Amino acid sequence: MRGGQLEFASVQINEAVEEVLLLLKRELGRAGITVTTDFDPSIPAIEADKVQIQQVVLNLVRNAIDAMADPVGADPVGAYPGGAYPGGAYPGGRACILDVSSKCVDGHALVAIADTGGGVDLMVGERLFDALYTTKEDGLGLGLSICRKIINAHGGRLWMEQNTKQGATFTFLVPIRRPGRGLEKRSEKRSENWPEHKYRCSKNK
Repeated sequence: MRGGQLEFASVQINEAVEEVLLLLKRELGRAGITVTTDFDPSIPAIEADKVQIQQVVLNLVRNAIDAMADPVGADPVGAYPGGAYPGGAYPGGRACILDVSSKCVDGHALVAIADTGGGVDLMVGERLFDALYTTKEDGLGLGLSICRKIINAHGGRLWMEQNTKQGATFTFLVPIRRPGRGLEKRSEKRSENWPEHKYRCSKNK
């Protein structure tokens, strides 16, 4: 965050997410990933730091791209090393689909980013969000830690779920209205124990 401070303003969350997807359109295309969206048009403008929220979305989408680029289970015959199969799928393997959705839940805006990658090892779990922890050979282990810090600073919550069939879903929700300073501090503490099952968004892929 810039100097540790958020710059709150009125933000249309759907537009903010769409702008990130447009920015990554070529990257997604090169990876052979099909993008599907389901945005809730009823979400009102939220009070948030647009740049920081978009940084979270950018990081989560790029993580999803990396997850679907993982050759394990994607190209069982090894016919397309180093590249995506045309049409976003591999022969006998999985389709590469990025599903991005939003909805309004209990005074919060929720955004879910689901992929059809190899999923996340259950032994890893919450460690994904620890600073300096990474599952990538060239990763720094800062991305998801910073994402959670940004969302917590908004008084929200960020978590990961395994999809029923394939891949993982990363979901965050932030309050529609900017939390007061006292509330913001309490929200950071409370967010560690929010019941994610109330907002489940994992996909049956």
